[in-house]
Amino acid sequence: MQMLTIEPGKEPESTHRIAAKTRQFSAVKLAHVCAGMLWSASGTADGPIRPVWMALAGGEAELRPFVANMRKGRPAILHDPHRSSYSRGKPTRFELLRSAGYTYTTRRIVLPDDSNGEIVIASLDDLLGIDPGLIAPEGIRFLALPPRWWVDQERDTLRTDRAMGSEIVQHMRRLTPHLYTIGIDTRLLTPDALLALVPIAVYVRSYVDRRTRRPMFMTPAFALQLYFAGLASGVFSLASSSASRANYKDNPSDLWHFARHKWAASFIEEETGAVGLLPGIAGYASHAAVDQLLATEAARYVAVQEWAHVAA
Repeated sequence: MQMLTIEPGKEPESTHRIAAKTRQFSAVKLAHVCAGMLWSASGTADGPIRPVWMALAGGEAELRPFVANMRKGRPAILHDPHRSSYSRGKPTRFELLRSAGYTYTTRRIVLPDDSNGEIVIASLDDLLGIDPGLIAPEGIRFLALPPRWWVDQERDTLRTDRAMGSEIVQHMRRLTPHLYTIGIDTRLLTPDALLALVPIAVYVRSYVDRRTRRPMFMTPAFALQLYFAGLASGVFSLASSSASRANYKDNPSDLWHFARHKWAASFIEEETGAVGLLPGIAGYASHAAVDQLLATEAARYVAVQEWAHVAA
């Protein structure tokens, strides 16, 4: 959690002069996600941070004017306790462009002192919503942030369906030689690891399904197969990490290094786990690339299923 502050009418540039005292509005930034590769107004390296998703919290009296100012496009300064007030560098700023079309949702909470507070989520729903409404002509663009509560619920359901779980594991075992060739670590292919990934894979498939006209199999086994293939091929990507940036494709401690791609270097998550989200998955590809992925995996799925029936 970090504090953000807005001073309306004041440019957030550093200066050696002591600024006149003005009214400030503050809020706690709980978490945010950036994905500059997915939208054109994401900003520049030396400009304000423009997240695609951000969670803010505070008391009602403090948070509401803060959010009202952010909705007007006013930047908020990140409070850095280690930064000198005499620093020549620009402070870190967060900005929610008015023209970007953010959706704001509010949930009331009770703060530790028993006073009323709120949590406000700002998000770009054309990227984060499962159904964008229209299929974009240039290809797919999405950011899936799986809610932990939903994934946990689906995992519990799958544990009780032993037949379904066994079918998924057997399908993936038949794919093991292929999965090795595309860089999947064996530690991700144990029965427990595979079944834990199924709800996430199904969640991601729903984003793809709403963004393409190509049909696909709706079984959990195909969703998991597609998830691995999409991550390995670069149609999907996990977020960048300090380890992956330092040791791109060469970090044995990161089981998911194969799924972190250079095109997603601007995909960064901060503190999302603390607000109930699992690691996000970005999708970014032309329709030709998506069609090729789906056609290849559909053919592979059919071949494996037919082989299983013959073997039985």
